Amino acid sequence: METVKVTITAENPNHTHAGKPVAKGDEIEVSRADAEFLLRRQLITKIPAEPKADEKRDK
Repeated sequence: METVKVTITAENPNHTHAGKPVAKGDEIEVSRADAEFLLRRQLITKIPAEPKADEKRDK
């Protein structure tokens, strides 16, 4: 499963990740589906682009 690193941008996110509260500016690693959920809840402002095919091979 692909994960992405996102930055919390909401002033008062009232959210936990891995059982710990998150604050504005925190970087967390989540699945792409979870990132979409955070975006819908306006806790983040963007999701990193998917890696290109040649970048996926390098991993």
